[in-house]
Amino acid sequence: MAEMSYRRHRFPPTIIQHSVWLYLRFTLSYRDVEELLAERGLDISYETVRCWVLKFGPVIARRLRRGRPRPSNRWHLDEMVVRQANVSVARCRSRGRGPRYISSASARHSGGSAVDAQAAQEARLRAQIAGQRQAALLLMCVPASATNLPT
Repeated sequence: MAEMSYRRHRFPPTIIQHSVWLYLRFTLSYRDVEELLAERGLDISYETVRCWVLKFGPVIARRLRRGRPRPSNRWHLDEMVVRQANVSVARCRSRGRGPRYISSASARHSGGSAVDAQAAQEARLRAQIAGQRQAALLLMCVPASATNLPT
């Protein structure tokens, strides 16, 4: 592959690269790039920007792609750990399904299936949240019957 040559161009390579980057990176027209460069005191025609994009754009894109890291066999799962009432709960997002909750207590659960343990953990969490709502309402001196909060 031939090296990029900026010889016989009126402007320095940094200005050419910046104008090509502006056009390719953002959804701008050639005239928009011309206006942006005019605000910086550069008198460059939109036709010149078009020629630069056609000439230098593919070479710059190849360089950027070459510098990008290669995909690997290691995948990372989106995960968030929340502590509620001294119980660690990991919220995992898996493919095509909604969030899944796994606690340290259900991970140690030896009997039953994983679905049963997860359902039991969700029920315990709902009960803890409902208990915390009740305590908060009592602290605010609001009777629980006066609120229509879902449990």
